[in-house]
Amino acid sequence: MADKGNLTWRKPRPTTSTASRGQSVEEALRQSEENWRILFESTLDSLVIVDARTKRGMGCNENYARLCGFERLEDAEIAVKLSAFDFIHVDEGNGVLKTVVEDVFGKDVRRIREFCTLTKGGCEIWISTLATRIEYCGTPAALISVRDITERKRAEAQLRAVQENYRTVFENSAVAITVTDAKERIVSWNKFAEGLLGMDKHDLHMKPVRSLYHKGEWKRIRAQNVRRKGMQHCLETRIVKKGGEVIDVNLSISVLKGPDGEITGSIGIITDITERRKAEEGRLKVQEQLHLIGRMAAVGQLAAGVAHELNNPLAAVQGYAQLMSAREDLDESLRSDIQTIYNEAKRACKVTANLLSFSRRHSPEKRPISMNDVIDGILELHAYHMRVSNIEVSTDLSPDLPLTMADFHQMQQVFTNLVTNAEQAMTEVSGRGSLTIRSRKAGDVIQVTFEDNGPGIPEKNLKTIFDPFFTTKEVGKGTGLGLGICFEIVKDHAGRLYAESEPGKGARFVMELPIVSEDEMAGKQAGSTEAQQAQA
Repeated sequence: MADKGNLTWRKPRPTTSTASRGQSVEEALRQSEENWRILFESTLDSLVIVDARTKRGMGCNENYARLCGFERLEDAEIAVKLSAFDFIHVDEGNGVLKTVVEDVFGKDVRRIREFCTLTKGGCEIWISTLATRIEYCGTPAALISVRDITERKRAEAQLRAVQENYRTVFENSAVAITVTDAKERIVSWNKFAEGLLGMDKHDLHMKPVRSLYHKGEWKRIRAQNVRRKGMQHCLETRIVKKGGEVIDVNLSISVLKGPDGEITGSIGIITDITERRKAEEGRLKVQEQLHLIGRMAAVGQLAAGVAHELNNPLAAVQGYAQLMSAREDLDESLRSDIQTIYNEAKRACKVTANLLSFSRRHSPEKRPISMNDVIDGILELHAYHMRVSNIEVSTDLSPDLPLTMADFHQMQQVFTNLVTNAEQAMTEVSGRGSLTIRSRKAGDVIQVTFEDNGPGIPEKNLKTIFDPFFTTKEVGKGTGLGLGICFEIVKDHAGRLYAESEPGKGARFVMELPIVSEDEMAGKQAGSTEAQQAQA
């Protein structure tokens, strides 16, 4: 601070009365002066008196002297006698102190002001001032109470820094964060949450947090939170984005509490784990496929043994049937029955061969056949069984259906499986039913449909119904191989087999095979042979 010369320090002293007023008045004034001095010196606040006209100091107490950086009250005479604009240094300029004094003498109000100043040693401090109008020594003056609020300002600065750091982390976090109030309404969120949910501030502000979660999920979250007594916990759940897309997320939720322990809200940290779930499902699917390959290898070995054991007796049945049919003393009715035995024994041999073909991927033996003939053949074999099971069968077969290259016995196996499955589904529910079989030419494919009025197929099973070993039947009533074999047979014929159904409204199986002539088949086989030779 600048030194303005040797000035004499005067303690605050009100004007005394003249001796003519009497000894009692003088004594009262001296007592009043002493009381005022004691109060002025003993208060914890730093006090300074400033002349309203000159803006110069007229007196201060020891607390103010120490606040300004003086060790003793006598040393503060320089600060007090200088202009108020000299002994108070402010960042914004000395106009702040002028304003403090003018607040009192211009507007007659008491106003608290806060600003930064420097001490005698140049130390920066924050002070709070409160000025009051007084009359000192017959002169209008301002009594200014000054408090050091440096520590409070530092604490506020630290709090602002913490809040700014929190805001930076909150806004730049790579996970979605939502904050709710006591009524479970969203009151704050970060940008990542908007991106993850596909929502903006209009969608999220005061939105009930439960509406973000898939049906039933928020109730489960609340139940877990209650069991954990409000402690932080993590769980996997599902969230619905703005467009209706459901995603898998990992949710970390913590309850927020007030000073009295009351719940004021919660904070949720949401991480999208949809891709991780897909990867896990893919890994499980690979494991399942590896397990299936092992089972298929076992089926292949079993099929080979079964074929070996069955082919010998079936060959004997075929041989004896041929011998019996060659006898001349047989009537035509018996000869027809023997021929049926021979044909069915031959078809049984084909079935064992097809099972081997399914496991070993052998190519089918294709020739020009009529799908209508295949349908008529299997209906003839199943006619009696259908009547006994109260199944009404109707057909709508196109008379001009073209021939196509296919394996007759494999097509028989496909149609037999479809008819048998329909019959079992209907009889198990109602003990009766109706089955409609249609064939038609649809563009360059032949389409054959099997439609029943049974219980139908649940939607969740439609995607897996053709998987090997998939079955909804009880143990001992099905292996789950039938439709899987049918699917592979149709696939080997470059066709497709699919199912359509609504629960309670029956099922519709559709087989579509490309129309392939014998010449086209020969051309394809020749091209395939040439390609193999070229590679060799």
